[in-house]
Amino acid sequence: MEMAKNTSQNTAGDEEREIDSKIEELDLMLDYLQRRKEDLLSAKLNSAESRKHQSKEVRSSGRLSVAQQERLDALPWKDFGAGKVGQWTFVNDRSGSLTKELEPVRDVIDKLRQGEALSAGRYRYRVSENGKFLNRTPVEQANR
Repeated sequence: MEMAKNTSQNTAGDEEREIDSKIEELDLMLDYLQRRKEDLLSAKLNSAESRKHQSKEVRSSGRLSVAQQERLDALPWKDFGAGKVGQWTFVNDRSGSLTKELEPVRDVIDKLRQGEALSAGRYRYRVSENGKFLNRTPVEQANR
């Protein structure tokens, strides 16, 4: 009787491990698909932004502190896709809140969300139309 109980527990444990393994595999696939979707959205938004001829650009490099500029430079930037110049990073975390890395420059992000563009240092910054991405392009590329 005791042996049958142990076999039943082992089978249940094996099933649970198999389910956990499948869940982990699905999580990896979902993460990959989410990153791919974000890459495509970013490329699409960058393409649309590059076609715009008018900009509400505000030259405010003098208004950024050194600490704010360093904070922007230290973000986990990712290059746009092939043939695109510039980089992007997330504005919000998975819960929809401003990422912790951007908290110290919340005021800058708020201005960008209102549609302003900001040139500071070597880059021009914009928040994507959907508000999910912070994009930056080298100033010399942004002026073309």
